[in-house]
Amino acid sequence: MARDFNSGTDAVNTPGFTAMHNTDILSIACWLRREGTGGAATGRILDHNTQWLLMYQANAGGSLRFSTRRWTSDGTWRWTDSAGANTWYHLVVTYSMATADLDPTVYIDGASVGLTEDASGNGTKQTNTDFEWAWGNNESGIRNWDGQMAHCALWNRLLTAGEVKTVMNYGPMRVPSGLHVYMPLYGNNDPEPNYNTEGNALDGTVVSTTASGFHPPTASLWGFDSHEEPTGAAAAARRIMIIS
Repeated sequence: MARDFNSGTDAVNTPGFTAMHNTDILSIACWLRREGTGGAATGRILDHNTQWLLMYQANAGGSLRFSTRRWTSDGTWRWTDSAGANTWYHLVVTYSMATADLDPTVYIDGASVGLTEDASGNGTKQTNTDFEWAWGNNESGIRNWDGQMAHCALWNRLLTAGEVKTVMNYGPMRVPSGLHVYMPLYGNNDPEPNYNTEGNALDGTVVSTTASGFHPPTASLWGFDSHEEPTGAAAAARRIMIIS
């Protein structure tokens, strides 16, 4: 299963937390299925207010865009949304702000793709410790993704090309090193479980978004068709895999 993000306020918000506050390095992974252009034709995949932005951009020829926010000028890169509407694909973006003039690396279905650099970015990065990580919208709830999202994750390091394929084929928990957010987005839970290295208090807050019958084309460790999150000992074992 997955979660539907198809109305103005749909979102899953995870709180700011220590390991990802003001990180210079991150990798983002998510299964996506776009149906429309989203709020203001700029539907968000992930929005961390003053630091990171991953979105669809209809007015740039139907592209996806990744931005890093700096005090002087933002860095912005885009690539063609080659999958188009109503098709599942796996997206990974890796980026290090610690290295000057370094472009992100973007993988679609496990293969790296070419980017267009609109701005390289200048100045020190903007910092914050207060804002949530908004999945499927921005923090104001007016830029929703239009479609489905599943198995979204964040690492505070750069994934290798081999690890990207492992995440796509077997799920984020098969690459536990540096994994600080993993939300299955099955659609049956509120709060949304967040399997991370910092404990259970950081689960995602669900805003409106509901379960979808659509699901990605590959099987995760627990399977997409169980439609239920594990409970009791199984849930504990699932979290231990991340911590260990």
